[in-house]
Amino acid sequence: MKSFPFLAIHKMNKVLPILLLCMVQGYAQIGSANRVASNELKLNTLYLPGGYAEFSYERILGNKSAVGISMGFLFGSTGPNYATDILTFNKAILPYYRYHFGKKRASGFFVEGNTILYSDTAEFIDEKETGWGMGLGFGIKLPMKNNWNVEFLAGGGFGINSRDDNSTFLNFPYMYPRLGLSIGKRF
Repeated sequence: MKSFPFLAIHKMNKVLPILLLCMVQGYAQIGSANRVASNELKLNTLYLPGGYAEFSYERILGNKSAVGISMGFLFGSTGPNYATDILTFNKAILPYYRYHFGKKRASGFFVEGNTILYSDTAEFIDEKETGWGMGLGFGIKLPMKNNWNVEFLAGGGFGINSRDDNSTFLNFPYMYPRLGLSIGKRF
């Protein structure tokens, strides 16, 4: 009879960790089912056939606001096409803030404030020009199934870059476009 409690405790030592593991796993699955997707990766397909790739990461801060960063670069042939005619830079990093007016979380019509850091290589001289600017945009984000979405964006801004002849204000109306037809996935 004295060995009976020892056997019960010995068996309990094997069963208890398995039971605890099952409980923790069940709790983790409940938490992940209720988790709201707050991150989004996007690809701007508008310039892609023209040789310019633009990828974006967006963090949704609440039901109405989000911050993000877009990174783009020219690849392949740099010959004239619709993308190189519209864009006036080879590489760009563009942080932005958006406010959404839609009924669903971070979707529907939005306005955007952005800033840009860009780099360009002038074709007629062997110098790189780097500059920055600030702009506005507006668009609409349409949610699809399984956290996919489609986004239309239009806007632009003014680049403020200093030239070698120090005539920044004479060259102030340097404008950059902010156009997009993006496909995104929230996770």
